[in-house]
Amino acid sequence: MVNAPVEQQERLLKVQEADLAIQRAERTLRSLPEDIALAANAEAIENAQRTVVLTRAEVSDAQRAVAKTDDEVQAVRARAARDEERVAAAGVSAKDVQALQSELEVLARRQGELEDVELEAMERLEAVQSAADAAVVELEKLKEDRENLERAREAAAQIAEESIVAARLDREAFGAGLDPALVKLYERIRDAQGGVGAAALVGTTCQGCHMTLGAGDMAAIRSAAPEAVVRCEECGRILVRTGA
Repeated sequence: MVNAPVEQQERLLKVQEADLAIQRAERTLRSLPEDIALAANAEAIENAQRTVVLTRAEVSDAQRAVAKTDDEVQAVRARAARDEERVAAAGVSAKDVQALQSELEVLARRQGELEDVELEAMERLEAVQSAADAAVVELEKLKEDRENLERAREAAAQIAEESIVAARLDREAFGAGLDPALVKLYERIRDAQGGVGAAALVGTTCQGCHMTLGAGDMAAIRSAAPEAVVRCEECGRILVRTGA
């Protein structure tokens, strides 16, 4: 059986508290909510960037469609203007005037059709341009969110890292001068018991496994010398007597 002064056994509980504080802070650092949010934000930015590219391509297509239809409208108008000039010109026969007037009617109908197509193309251009502008705004917002999240993560990580440093300093202070055999036993149990190698005995309850010890176990503990390092019969952890 390992023996250690009562004062060292009590300090071992402080070491245990520091070790648990280190574990909690390290776990916090590994699973910051901001990391999850940043991952979701990165995916959203990627999707938004694709949307920007697609909507800009639609804008380019719509612009070409408007330009093409406008060119066709202008060509029809130019042809109609030439025909009107010929009708008004001197020396044109009645037969030619009649043919030109018929063509002007056809051109007028064609111009009307093309202008309707052009209007539809312009309306589509306006719609896709609005969508493209909205996509850019959304992308910029997501990038701003990313910057805010990165600042928040940095602050949260700093708090966790400072907690780790403080807990390690506490552990070093409380662990200074502890009997090597006591420390070795504690570390072995702690590794096997999920990070808890020592616990207080409060009344008849082990604070490590929260089991109530039987009368026989308590009698053996009470009869043990103060410097004797006793262990919980239920979980095997070192029991530090705090008034059993």
